[in-house]
Amino acid sequence: MRVLITGASGGIGAALARALAAEGHFLLLQGRDEERLRALQFTLPESQCQIALADLTVEEDRQRLCNTAIAFGIDVLCNNAGINQFGAFTSTDVARIVEVNVTATMQLTQELLPQLLQQSRPRLIIIGSAFGAIGFPGYTAYCASKFALRGFAESLSRECADSPLRVYYLSPRATATTMNSSRVNALNESLGTATDTPEVVAERVLQALAGDVRRRQIGAVEAFQSTLNAIAPSIVDRALRGKLNTIKKHFKEIENV
Repeated sequence: MRVLITGASGGIGAALARALAAEGHFLLLQGRDEERLRALQFTLPESQCQIALADLTVEEDRQRLCNTAIAFGIDVLCNNAGINQFGAFTSTDVARIVEVNVTATMQLTQELLPQLLQQSRPRLIIIGSAFGAIGFPGYTAYCASKFALRGFAESLSRECADSPLRVYYLSPRATATTMNSSRVNALNESLGTATDTPEVVAERVLQALAGDVRRRQIGAVEAFQSTLNAIAPSIVDRALRGKLNTIKKHFKEIENV
């Protein structure tokens, strides 16, 4: 496969790059941090990897990335780039979270969809979140953005059902990346939240591709909670109400994005 991974300078993106390279695939790695991208590139076979510096929210950058991706001949787009904030909704940068997580992702996909549909086995991978199925205090805007991506993946998959495109929506649970601040890590510890490494997430993504599993929530408990929230949300309401004081103790000042 010839794969464009967005957000490759982050934890999950880098782990995906290493896992895909190990299987012999060719990679185009997008990110905004040149130093981290080049450090990742240095660990991968030179003939399999190119990097592309771009801010997906800037139209000129995104168009340049699309031109590079088309010249690269991608048949897989992995939408992994995203940002997060934890804290009170009243202090959240809503516009920035929606711009990065939703708008830029959808625009990039729209611009590259004709390229993908020309391929014999095109794939679109969207990295979502368990918070794309469960609204969680302190992550209101982030949850909304991931709910949107889940709807986007589902709708586009159904719209393209008469084409060779396969759309995969993978939902990691809490993952140990640098996107988590010390306050988020402390919250996860106080709540006993199960946390995966980026490598575990990458392995699950590859398993989903190999088994053609179009939707996957990582973690059996999280999968059950997502189902419960869909069919009996009041039960989840009560459970989270009981944890609300603990969650709010970790709010303090909003994190930067």
